[in-house]
Amino acid sequence: MSSEGMDDSVPTLFEDEALEYRKNNFGLDAIVDSFQVQGCETVVAIAKGSVVNFTGSAIVNAANEACLGGGGVDGAITAAGGKALADARKALPELDKKRTRCPTGECVVTISGELKAKDYCLHAVGI
Repeated sequence: MSSEGMDDSVPTLFEDEALEYRKNNFGLDAIVDSFQVQGCETVVAIAKGSVVNFTGSAIVNAANEACLGGGGVDGAITAAGGKALADARKALPELDKKRTRCPTGECVVTISGELKAKDYCLHAVGI
């Protein structure tokens, strides 16, 4: 055990040696784990790689309340999604005078634009 009370023999999710590469059709570098949701065709994958390279049906974006793009992952998604995604985000209705398009704790859905994710981009605003 380390001084923080963690068992050093248990790898963390983000240590490279803990990742198991699995052949995948999602455009990602490594799949850590995946499972199919019972009763439907949905597959959930925990992966290492860039979200802009994901080729599944949808991605989730960590958005701000204005839902117009920002820095970090949101900025990368906005850039990769191109004009169509940017226009879809601008077209979301403003809910108040602060130009909120997605309140904290909620999620709005747009097209994916030119992202490799073929159907949707889910914009979620965290707390």
